[in-house]
Amino acid sequence: MTKAIFPDYTNSLVNVSNSIIKHYGLTPYHKTLPELDLVLKKNYRNVVFMFFDAMGIYNLEMCLPPNSFLRSHVYKQITSVYPPTTVAATTALYSGLEPCESGWLGWTQYFSEVDKNDTVFLNTDDDGNKISNYPDESKMSIAQKYCPFKPVVQQINEQCKNCNNKLDTRVEAHAVSPFGDVPYSNFDELFTTIETYCSKPGRHYLECYNNQPDFTMHEKGVDSKEVKLLIEKIDKSVEKMCKTINERNPGDTVFIICADHGHINSEVSVITDYPEIMACLKRLPSLESRTPTFFVKDGMHKEFCELFKHEFGNDFILLTKQEVLDKHIFGNGGNEALLKKQFTDKKNYEDFIGDYVAFATGNRTLFNSKKSILKGVHAGFTREEIMIPLIIV
Repeated sequence: MTKAIFPDYTNSLVNVSNSIIKHYGLTPYHKTLPELDLVLKKNYRNVVFMFFDAMGIYNLEMCLPPNSFLRSHVYKQITSVYPPTTVAATTALYSGLEPCESGWLGWTQYFSEVDKNDTVFLNTDDDGNKISNYPDESKMSIAQKYCPFKPVVQQINEQCKNCNNKLDTRVEAHAVSPFGDVPYSNFDELFTTIETYCSKPGRHYLECYNNQPDFTMHEKGVDSKEVKLLIEKIDKSVEKMCKTINERNPGDTVFIICADHGHINSEVSVITDYPEIMACLKRLPSLESRTPTFFVKDGMHKEFCELFKHEFGNDFILLTKQEVLDKHIFGNGGNEALLKKQFTDKKNYEDFIGDYVAFATGNRTLFNSKKSILKGVHAGFTREEIMIPLIIV
């Protein structure tokens, strides 16, 4: 692994989303990406924003030659957010917010309201049981209730209802994903759906998510034959789609393609194999296996730090909560007051950070249980996980 690096919140996927927000006449939350602003000034009828889960620079270069379609169209390299993981990074793409603002930090987060770690995408606890709804009996998950945000797609559609955006014409915005307002059921359908919308009259913004190659990497590893074939298929499919759409209406559509993070192979450790460390903890770690946060029992802080650094000091940087906040690792923020005004139940991201956070600097990964072990991982401090491509076609 290469030297650990911080995300650059002036050259990140957050700035990509804010360029899109600005393009459609909305007020950006953060700095935009000047290079992308220039591209969008051409006022394309269709803007297609695609992100493939875990298709980082490291992974592209491992699987594709320099003259491949995707690699030959890399406009520049940018960073993910921290942690470089799907929960934090896709939320940043969907919202234009940094993780410290959205509150969506990692795969599991501790919610004091229910005194449980919550797997935020699944709304389940550490044992896999559904976390029940709350006093208002809302259908929202606990993360949706206490970490709400307004998606960019929704912002664009609300803005364009009155046709007051700077393009002086209505734009139809859609989230094309298995969970979006335009769902698709398989890989090929993603591309045909995009082609269909781009052929319709009017202006469109399509925000398109696919969970590959991340899904396969977790099971098979980043250097597997299956992953190489999959990324080659993505490359060929994107090339074919771009060619088809541009042949129908040349210069009509711009494709902005990136990843949410990169992906590496893991070296496995399991926290329950270290009973002395476990004895110091109030509960299992949360956030991510490569960025675990620890809630430590009173009077056991010194013992915990000594034990952790002895076992994992060569592979993780251990910081106190205050050190994490001071370093602005989860973002610089600035929109907290605005968001609190919009969403009165919104929690501060500090509530999800325990007494300490460990940051993986190599391949070693600290899983909560043997059943949660994955061959491929992300969410650590390595360049391979943090650097992602900005591809423009």
